[in-house]
Amino acid sequence: MAPLAARCVLGWNERRRKGVDVGLVAVSFDMANHGSRLVDQKANLAWREGNERHAVDMWECYHSALPLIRDVLLPSLPSTLFPSPSTHRLTTHHALGVSLGGHAAWHLALHLAPMRSAAILIGSPDFSALMRQRAEKSRRPAWVAGRGRAWLGGSEDFPAALAADVARWDPAALVLGTGDDRDRDALGPDRVARRLREVLGPCLSGKRVLCLSGAADKLVPYERGKRFLDALKEAVGDEGGWWNREREEERVVFRDVVFEGVGHEVTAEMMGEALKFVWEGLEKEGVDEGAERRGSKM
Repeated sequence: MAPLAARCVLGWNERRRKGVDVGLVAVSFDMANHGSRLVDQKANLAWREGNERHAVDMWECYHSALPLIRDVLLPSLPSTLFPSPSTHRLTTHHALGVSLGGHAAWHLALHLAPMRSAAILIGSPDFSALMRQRAEKSRRPAWVAGRGRAWLGGSEDFPAALAADVARWDPAALVLGTGDDRDRDALGPDRVARRLREVLGPCLSGKRVLCLSGAADKLVPYERGKRFLDALKEAVGDEGGWWNREREEERVVFRDVVFEGVGHEVTAEMMGEALKFVWEGLEKEGVDEGAERRGSKM
């Protein structure tokens, strides 16, 4: 991520228009149990690779990014970047994540108020659906015995405590829940819309989210998160979703782009779209801030 962070900053400095007085600092870091933070390599493996705790380990790995950024990184950044008296200040925060970092970016977008945008590359908003697909493919004994029924929150693979944590933080679980009734289409459109209203206001109001996926991705299949993504697009899609029509002042920008023939990888085109998304947000921020300053002087 370090070269990507550098590219993002360099591109912004080259693109920044005259009069847009907004700089960009990019901070990259290893996910838990990865790179310099590696503790147990087995915890990064899947069920079929011999890790019996795959669901628990994977959830803990990327969900831990939320408290790390909220409680450690964001409070320490101002004094780290501007240690002496300075006219500079941090105004907003933006997330960009790939794969595990993409999963984490969904959490940051929903649960961190200062996070005004998120560019998510080959990441999933639906942990429960992703784990169920992997359990089925790995032929987990608990899955086979119950044919998938009562597996979420009722098996050694997906303990009740994990299900409760997922229900509290996972984007799709906040709207669709984690139970087996999701497979029976027991959630009607009215209930989904009601849950989305409860989520959009406190979690996504006024924010920008970009989701980039590969249509041929077998590790994080786009289909696993499609139900949540479709519901979100109905509410805040570019074609005039119902939330954006009702709440213009709290408008959410959401773009969901799937690249045909692309697997679990980030192509040059996808990276270009992600960087452009970040830069466009900074430009808007600069224009809005400039207008606010001019207004305060009048």
